Amino acid sequence: MKIKTAIYLVLFFAGIVGGCTIEQETSYNPVPPVVDVADGEAAAQIAMIVPEHSEPTTYAMTATQENGISSIDVLSFVNDTLAYRITVSDPLKIVDAASAVNGDRKTVDVKLRRNAAPQKLVVIANATSIINGAGIAGGDSLEVVMRNLIYLGYPTSGWNHTTPEPFPMWGLSTAITVQDPVVMNPVEVSMIRSLAKVNVGVDIFAEDPAIGFASHFKIKNVYVNNVNNRFYISPVRVSANYDATNKKALHASIPSGASTISLTPPYSYPTTGHLTNTIYIPESDTLATVVNRTHLVIEAEYDGGAAKFYRLDFAVSSSQYYQILRNHRYTFNIRGILHDGYSSAALASASRGENLEYELNAVNESKIIDYVYDGQYYLGTSFSQIITSPTTMTGNTLYSIDITSNYSNSFTFSTTGTVTASGTNPITAGFPSGDMPDNIYYRDGSVTITAGGTLSKVIPMRQFNNPSCILTTAVAATAYPAPYTSYAGSKLQFSTANLDGVMRAPAGSYQLRIIWTERDSGSGMIFAREYTSSWPPQYSSTGFQEFAFMPTVNGNAVIGLFANPYNTGDKPLWTWHYWRLNGYNATAAQKNVRGVIYMDRNVGATQTGDTISATGLFYQWGRKEPFPSAAAYNSTNFRSGYYYDYPSSTMVAGTTLGAFQNRDVASLSGLPEYAHRNPNIFITSTAAPYYTWEGLSVADNSLWTATGIRSPHDPCPMGWRVPTSAELMSLIGVTNSAVSHGLLFEGDLHLPFAGGIDFSTGQLFGVGTDGYYWTSDTSGATAKVLHIRNGSVTIENAFRANGYSVRCVKDKI
Repeated sequence: MKIKTAIYLVLFFAGIVGGCTIEQETSYNPVPPVVDVADGEAAAQIAMIVPEHSEPTTYAMTATQENGISSIDVLSFVNDTLAYRITVSDPLKIVDAASAVNGDRKTVDVKLRRNAAPQKLVVIANATSIINGAGIAGGDSLEVVMRNLIYLGYPTSGWNHTTPEPFPMWGLSTAITVQDPVVMNPVEVSMIRSLAKVNVGVDIFAEDPAIGFASHFKIKNVYVNNVNNRFYISPVRVSANYDATNKKALHASIPSGASTISLTPPYSYPTTGHLTNTIYIPESDTLATVVNRTHLVIEAEYDGGAAKFYRLDFAVSSSQYYQILRNHRYTFNIRGILHDGYSSAALASASRGENLEYELNAVNESKIIDYVYDGQYYLGTSFSQIITSPTTMTGNTLYSIDITSNYSNSFTFSTTGTVTASGTNPITAGFPSGDMPDNIYYRDGSVTITAGGTLSKVIPMRQFNNPSCILTTAVAATAYPAPYTSYAGSKLQFSTANLDGVMRAPAGSYQLRIIWTERDSGSGMIFAREYTSSWPPQYSSTGFQEFAFMPTVNGNAVIGLFANPYNTGDKPLWTWHYWRLNGYNATAAQKNVRGVIYMDRNVGATQTGDTISATGLFYQWGRKEPFPSAAAYNSTNFRSGYYYDYPSSTMVAGTTLGAFQNRDVASLSGLPEYAHRNPNIFITSTAAPYYTWEGLSVADNSLWTATGIRSPHDPCPMGWRVPTSAELMSLIGVTNSAVSHGLLFEGDLHLPFAGGIDFSTGQLFGVGTDGYYWTSDTSGATAKVLHIRNGSVTIENAFRANGYSVRCVKDKI
């Protein structure tokens, strides 16, 4: 028997969202709070990092289901004694963080009692009824409380994975002092599951199982024997049984009175894939006799012969057995037959389990998130990829990469692109200081980590360039700074040279010009005519360049950077969408619906509510250049505004696209470069069957990335991005109500019926009756869109040349 052991550690970063309140609080008197305001409480947010771990196999229970939390109990300990308990039993108040993947980061809002002494918080998920019946009391120590929290009666049918029952989980915070009279910083807690997971497969890590042992050895059923029938919700002796640094159990915690059971009926093995995310069992130790230890029995056929039975043990060798620990994943990888199997499951169970050659990988699901195998050895890292936005381009953002391997503790690395790296374990990697030219959308690189000279893992890295949309308020130094941009008083300032000592553009002088700007309710143009008698404003210095804007006017403009000297008909080198809202705070106004954090308005909207000004702007899928929306509901005229007329170099007022041109993609070339140098052109398409503004049968899917990461063509402001289809799909089935020209989801999130621009004619349609909201996901040559109308909310495939609305969600970076 050949057994290889891997211990993995996984670290996640918690995203923070808000909007929930507690349901009930249980008071324990021995530790009264120090009251410094009337209610003696401080608002706080618990940020839970759930031990999600994705695998390249088919799931029985999905990762999202594994991470499900339906109730939360927060136990506060002061001087190691229980002070009070908070219960949140409404699952709608426990939401996924904006940065969650498969529900691996969750938040809940609570009110903690103020106390001059430090508190430690124990967070317990999905076990409220157990706590209610545990008989715990104020003044009990942490260990006494944990010893009373026991799950009794583990079912002989095993944990229900077909209609999943949420797993009990436990987490412990660091010591915090609750005295802030306003709002505390989020309290981060790493959760660990109370059960272990067992996966079984044949040649799991072989390059082509179809031609290996898996093509001969066919598993039919898996029996699970000698499982403890009760378990503690948390490690009992917290200081001795739990490694707080690496977030893992060190020793099994077995309740007194526990006895072993065999799970019946057996687990049926899938015809394809592996038996994954199906078997979940309590902890067990190694003190039992061989016959009584927890083990598996495999029923399998070899080349179509009679079924035989084989025992699999949780063992390092024939004489050294594992403890089975909570929150660990045990993967049996069967590689061959050493001896003939037994004729019955009972005979195999009574054997010493030496008939199969297999590997057993034990993974603590709390730090390392990605790994590679060569069939015998593994190499794991705390990142699978690193993607970053240039929130600052003058410094080097560094990432610490943790490594583990059973092959060698000696690690080397190499890099590609401009990535730099240093260290041993962890390795620190990042991009260097400095900016990218305007025509570069992102820069790529990688760091390759090698164990023992042969086993390697490549971590791709990408850093995106400057944003294309600027969202500002009337005050200086807003929350959405962008390269090339600063704010001073009532002026929008650009620098093409030396704003912060870094060259922001290729050498030369430039001009800034307004390409188009709109009116807001007839109150005037968003930009004032200052510093020049010519129109539009033109500036040719290589230092600061600025536009002054009206101090009380909201609205949108597209600004282009042109080469100097400017010649009539020149195209911009790059463009920015400037979206100005007086006093607007996007985070304060955000809407949380089922854990997805939305802006409270469409991109470009100057108002919210049932008004035409709430419809915002339109975008062709993948383009960063916006187009105006309708002048009124049920109208086919575009909003009024001032449009820069190519090639006459004058500003033109109009209520239709006016100087905007519709041009069929068949007559164009060089896309998408053409698109961002011609932001005044709505590119139509009459080329069946694809109807893309790019004119391609295989369109560029990277323009708006569907990874939940903002791309440089994304029309949302920094900190926000185009949503994925999964995020907008969560609105299907959510309670909604009709308003005059839109839908209101959960009484809070308003999506207007803005209509759209037709892909073939460039004309408005559906204004006041339909709303179309782009997602970042694609389907072949089409893209996915949320389509809403009275009585209908669907996800559909749409031609990318259509002009539709964008409602931003919080970025994951």
